[in-house]
Amino acid sequence: MCVGVTPIIDGDGDGDGDGDPPCVDCAPYWRLYDFQPQSCGFEQTYGLDSFQGHVTLVALLAGWCSYCQSQALKMEQMRLELRLEGYDVQFLAINMVSADTEEYQQNLIERCAFPLFQDTPEDDAYDLHGGGKDDMYIYSPDGTLFLELPVGGDISTNLGTDEGYDNIKQALIDASG
Repeated sequence: MCVGVTPIIDGDGDGDGDGDPPCVDCAPYWRLYDFQPQSCGFEQTYGLDSFQGHVTLVALLAGWCSYCQSQALKMEQMRLELRLEGYDVQFLAINMVSADTEEYQQNLIERCAFPLFQDTPEDDAYDLHGGGKDDMYIYSPDGTLFLELPVGGDISTNLGTDEGYDNIKQALIDASG
């Protein structure tokens, strides 16, 4: 059984095909390659519009970063916990352009089962999200931004600590409504 959603290969979620997100607060429009073998979208290029209808956590990670690797491991733990508790929450990570090697991708693959996307200089999903490495974003089921969680912000996002783990888990539960 695969993890994640069935990808929407074409479109930007609003049906007009112009490539723009359907609203100002909507998830940014990008199409990236999913390199996670356990993902339902493995080896496909698709975007966040495929996750509409689900609360979705997006993490900006880098496979060469040990902190990011531990975040991916804890995200997987949280994904499984929330699923067992009956929450419909999707997780995904975008691997930084500078981590676009098989070795760095494998560092993330080994730690989680959720979709992993490879950013590119052309797509620059990091910039489209307005963030940097270690930032997280939670999107509501309607595709709008529920909570932006920059690293070093007011809310701890270090999943290796009880406080950070509990903060993110509670935010995902709150977004689930």
